[in-house]
Amino acid sequence: MVKALRAFVAAAAAIMAMAAPQRALATFPDLMKRLPADTNAVFVFNFDAIMKSPLGLQMDWASKWSDAYENGPVPFPAGTSRAVVGAYFVPAIKDSNWKIAMMDMTQPIDLPVIARAEGGYPDRMWDKDAVVSPQGAFFIKVAPDVLAAMEPANRPYALKWIRESAQGAGPTSPFLQGLVIGMGARSQIAMGIDTNGMFSAPTVRRNMAIAPFASLGEKADLDMWSNLLASMQDIKINITITDKINAKLSVDFGMDMAVMATKGKPLFMEIMDRAGLSIPDVADWTASVDGKTFIAEGTLTPQSMRMLLQVIGMPSPSMTTTVEAESNDPKVIGPVSKRYFRTISDSIDQFRSKSGGNYQGAKTWLIREAQRIERLPILNVDPELVAWGGEIANRLRQVGANFAYDEQSNTAKVMNVQSAGSYDFSYNGGNGYWGSGNGFNTSGTWGRGTQQNLEWQRQRSQIYEQSKADSIKKAMDIFGNIGSTRDQMRAKMVEKYKMEF
Repeated sequence: MVKALRAFVAAAAAIMAMAAPQRALATFPDLMKRLPADTNAVFVFNFDAIMKSPLGLQMDWASKWSDAYENGPVPFPAGTSRAVVGAYFVPAIKDSNWKIAMMDMTQPIDLPVIARAEGGYPDRMWDKDAVVSPQGAFFIKVAPDVLAAMEPANRPYALKWIRESAQGAGPTSPFLQGLVIGMGARSQIAMGIDTNGMFSAPTVRRNMAIAPFASLGEKADLDMWSNLLASMQDIKINITITDKINAKLSVDFGMDMAVMATKGKPLFMEIMDRAGLSIPDVADWTASVDGKTFIAEGTLTPQSMRMLLQVIGMPSPSMTTTVEAESNDPKVIGPVSKRYFRTISDSIDQFRSKSGGNYQGAKTWLIREAQRIERLPILNVDPELVAWGGEIANRLRQVGANFAYDEQSNTAKVMNVQSAGSYDFSYNGGNGYWGSGNGFNTSGTWGRGTQQNLEWQRQRSQIYEQSKADSIKKAMDIFGNIGSTRDQMRAKMVEKYKMEF
């Protein structure tokens, strides 16, 4: 009788558990509404759909995602169901003033555990509990199941944002609102930047004159191209994962851009290359024009997708529910150190092979990868290996910094070359900016298309290409040195722990 009663109670409990309401996932619009009003860039992720995609299952992304050392598919902590990241992008610095990630979590948000794992400390911001991370970020519990990550750790701005986010208005950009609201249950990744009014034709034209785009040809109409590029309204990338990774880029302009049908793809690749955001896979994409929209689409390798998502550059909090104890046991340190070594080794190979030697085009990824290495957990990793990892991160940063410095130096050199046709810009009604074409001395003697002007352009291009070649040589020297230190470190670790690294 007692056994029967116990069985009945157990069965009733099981039925009640099944009947109990499940936690409702935060919708993408819900997460978006917590972002600042001046957000001009948004990144949206559906992690459940990503992990359950045919490719995700084939590559066992869920398992790799849960291991902080693995080169997982997404730069967010395991246990995130959905995420919306907002940023305020500033073209002049090719980065953002701030980034805020809103993450709906499927596991408990234990801030004390996060603080211990991060080596940070707890804080209270307005009416929210938070963790201050030595990564230069805040992790804030904004709702029972919603964790926010904010970078940089600007406390006054964080307090202002938390107070304003209670109103739930979100970004004012209709484009970004539409992008987030359009994310369905099966949608996986979407990225958008509202570029409306972000660029001016005079600035674009000046930059194009300083460093001519090879993709536009020697006699490019800079007035037309500067007007076109300055009319850019928004940029959107949708990523759909089936048994492969399909990507589609859409760029909307405010004026006719039929010329982009032939010039769009090579120009886009050259712009990405100069920004340090080059992705080799784009070379195999197809390009087309639909009205005032430029479209490029194709596939990405998992490595290229991870590189693309690194543009977010968000710190990822450790969400482990238990904090491992420090150990001096070689049987513990060896395997952990092996994972640490292999993760950094994969980063090195990523730029030695998959970038095709285009270190300048990958300078943004180099800096992002240096950040990722610096954020790897180091508990129970061999101290000598940790020091080596820090040195590798420093050298990756050095390559990126060298290119940034060389670009500034190159600009100064180019500016010393006689101006390639100085144009005064005026505003022509609703047609945008246009150049008067009066030439350098305003008399028309050195106008666009003259032999003298073409010679100036050739000199500028020569300076630019020579500077690029010099920078690449420096990068190759640094990577050659990295390769030799890796071989030495690997030999040391194999000898020390008697296991293959």
